[in-house]
Amino acid sequence: MLTVGSPPESSRSALPAQSPSVTWSRTYDPGGEIAAASSLGSRGAISDLQPTEDGLLMVGHVFSDGTGRGWIASVDDSGRQQWERVFDGSTEFQALEPVAPADGDGRTEQRDTLVCGTTNAAVRPESGARNFDPYCGRLDDDGSLTWGLTYQTERSYGGSYGSGEGDLGGSGRLFDLTAAGDRYVAAGRISERRRTPSAICIDGRGDLEWRWEHPGDVRGTAWGITAVDDEVVLVGAHGEGGRDAETAWLARIDGRGETVWETALWDAEDGSRLTTVARGPRDTVLVAGTRASDEAGVLAVDGTDGAVRWRDTAADGVDELEDAFALEDGYLLVGSRATDDGTAAWVALLESGGDVVWATTVSERRHTTGHAVRPTPDGGVLVGGETRDDDAHAWLAKLGGDDGGSGWELPTPSLPAWTGPFAVGAGVGGGIAGLLAYRRTGATMSDATDRE
Repeated sequence: MLTVGSPPESSRSALPAQSPSVTWSRTYDPGGEIAAASSLGSRGAISDLQPTEDGLLMVGHVFSDGTGRGWIASVDDSGRQQWERVFDGSTEFQALEPVAPADGDGRTEQRDTLVCGTTNAAVRPESGARNFDPYCGRLDDDGSLTWGLTYQTERSYGGSYGSGEGDLGGSGRLFDLTAAGDRYVAAGRISERRRTPSAICIDGRGDLEWRWEHPGDVRGTAWGITAVDDEVVLVGAHGEGGRDAETAWLARIDGRGETVWETALWDAEDGSRLTTVARGPRDTVLVAGTRASDEAGVLAVDGTDGAVRWRDTAADGVDELEDAFALEDGYLLVGSRATDDGTAAWVALLESGGDVVWATTVSERRHTTGHAVRPTPDGGVLVGGETRDDDAHAWLAKLGGDDGGSGWELPTPSLPAWTGPFAVGAGVGGGIAGLLAYRRTGATMSDATDRE
């Protein structure tokens, strides 16, 4: 998440040397959907974060009354919501990536954003078949959808039941997204006969450049992706025996969608899963994940050949590891771990060699999970995710730094411009997602939850 194709510029020395306290913590009800739901069990979540000149963009999703909706919101440097958009179409946003406008397209004063995830979710109860179409969309700087496309394979029914014969097929999901040269690559899986780790490459108009599938005949998922120049490194897990028998793997893919190298890490079928990857200094990438023993592991891998340069254990007792952000001289990690009465978001700062500088847990309600992490120029750390008792709300917290109103002006990563006139593209399967969005302004749900 929020991975960029150039070395990071934020410094570990600018962050707290010891575990920081919570400066503020806020919750959000996307579009008021949770409050309007007819039953308990609704869920809102932040999946990814992107800095802007006047605050932060958050993307995620909300599920209520059996329907999923994509969500994007803008907040100021105190976490107070400025505007939001909620998208219909059984949609879920998982990641976002900033894009630069093309020369001569009349959009030079605004920065657009690509999002990826799923749409057209459908379930046939009588057979248990499920369908999710891989989805990417381009949003302008006020969250309006410029285009939205699905990238299902030819066997997909585009979220419908097709002819009504047989199971739904050709399903797929996208979980992470990165810029690579002047193209964008999203990682996830396709599900025809089985779940297969996969990736797609598109240009800034959404046109499909290539599709990659794991070279082995394996069942699994690509959970994370980062760019190394105009190529990418994917991480994930595969296995036939369920979560406890998965094997962690990573692969490098060139600019044509060909496998440069692919390798497994840790022991085969030991329940390990690589879930996030970030570009490190020089040619290294940091890969991180969890094992069946609830151990959070981090490894520095040579991006040229996949050789492990060092490995370490960031913490024991970590249930999920969701995101890594590379600093100039270290890394930030976020995930979740069990507490005595629930779950807390887990945040850690690592030195460049993997040693833990500090680690802390953050809770808003009984069950709190961190999905995305980002440093701020005032020495703070932003954590986005979800928090719940009966219903789950989207959640954003700031650790350390100034107590609001600091004027972040977070630098947006500089990315190559895409070329060619603006136009709607076409994904395999011809699935243009007809999403409808409504815009809503209003107060943040938890303005009263500032912390001293």
